[in-house]
Amino acid sequence: MSGIFRRWPVFWPTASTSGNSPNVIRASETARKAELKVLLLLGKGGGALQGFWGDELWVGTTDTQRVQDVHMTVLHILVESVERLLFPENYGEE
Repeated sequence: MSGIFRRWPVFWPTASTSGNSPNVIRASETARKAELKVLLLLGKGGGALQGFWGDELWVGTTDTQRVQDVHMTVLHILVESVERLLFPENYGEE
């Protein structure tokens, strides 16, 4: 992970339905040490990641499927936004 952060030290989105995933917590800690801008996508009260670092987007439900659906939608929007910035020719008027 730290190699990726050195190459693209800009932004790190992370998602955890419960906020308690050990892998997501470790990745968030590494991102924080690298001083990245972090977006935490959380649900079910936020768990250990609540108030951890960066900006948080909360899905206000305890329904796992709904939380994950919203997280995936947000991630797709972020990816498309980056693609539009990098490859505007692929998004011409139709």
